[in-house]
Amino acid sequence: MTTAPTEPELYISSLEISGYRALEELSVSPLRRATLITGKNNTGKSSFLEALRLYAFKAAPDIVCDIVASRDEDKELGSTQDSGFFGIPSLFFRAPESSSTAVPASQELRIFAKGHGSDYLLRLHAGWLEYSTYEHRYNVDVGGMDAYPALLVELPNKDSACGMTPNHEFLPLDKIAEYARSPSKLRETWLRFHGILNCFSVGPHLLRGDAVGALWDNVALTDYEQHVVSALRLVEPRIRAVSMAGGNGPGNPRTPFARVEGFARPVPLRSMGEGLNRVFAMVLALINARDGLLLIDEVENGLHYTVQRDIWKVLMQLSRDLDVQVFATTHSWDAVRAFRQAISDEQDDGALVRLSRHEGRVIPTVFQYDDLAAATRHDIELR
Repeated sequence: MTTAPTEPELYISSLEISGYRALEELSVSPLRRATLITGKNNTGKSSFLEALRLYAFKAAPDIVCDIVASRDEDKELGSTQDSGFFGIPSLFFRAPESSSTAVPASQELRIFAKGHGSDYLLRLHAGWLEYSTYEHRYNVDVGGMDAYPALLVELPNKDSACGMTPNHEFLPLDKIAEYARSPSKLRETWLRFHGILNCFSVGPHLLRGDAVGALWDNVALTDYEQHVVSALRLVEPRIRAVSMAGGNGPGNPRTPFARVEGFARPVPLRSMGEGLNRVFAMVLALINARDGLLLIDEVENGLHYTVQRDIWKVLMQLSRDLDVQVFATTHSWDAVRAFRQAISDEQDDGALVRLSRHEGRVIPTVFQYDDLAAATRHDIELR
């Protein structure tokens, strides 16, 4: 008797977020191989992806700094170096209006997920840190003369990389920007002591050439290079091949070029439209996210509605082949409809999570395949 192969357990099958930005208390279950997140403006869609990224990297300092910088919340840096906070309080629910003058000492954010290899609680707390020579340990929120602002990261079942309190990392906030400028060494230490999930993010804007080049290096000359070309051909059927050029100096970033039928010379991919470059970035990131997570903000950006279904089918097929769990946000009804059509053959592979506000709180509603199919068939608003 032949037994059907068992579907790999998802890395994150349920997620609880508490105290992160606008998400006071949010619990979402069940999540699927591909989860599309919808909702009106300011309901926490991007925050949902940020929380996943923070969780996957276990609040590695360069990731914390990158999340803050992505919203320009680090722009006080230079004028308020004495505070050392660099926008960190903005990560916390009901953050103070001015991150340079107040510390959300009574606030904490908690992220907890269940799933394969990710069943742990991540807890962050911003406060004042002081070392007690009498107790030979660090105290948080003492606010004494020698205290300085820091981020307390509580990590699961690991010894501290800094040799301090087990299960905790104390990150002086005036050092976080320094960590972010040279993240490699610290990331290696973080990975060695704490471990991280493989996780890649694609934002609503085009990736820079150097970022694309790093992703391409792991795909070029592999079996998956043709998957990239096939995905691009959904948008531009004349594309025959892709390669990278440049990168010989700081003023010469690496640039993707396409071999296009009817053109004598390779064509810069950037000149062929936002949609094509969007597909290029998403597929490259997915292949690099093998055995991990892919996070896509505003998945429909630059893509005509006629190709979105086929793009989703490519993403979902590759996610199954490479054991990647995909989370994406959208404002678009076309994207919702395309997503539903793409999962029609694999009813357990997709779910939609709609975030809405009720009496000031963000409330999630999960639509499984049957509910999603009925809603799109009857044009029930899901965005």
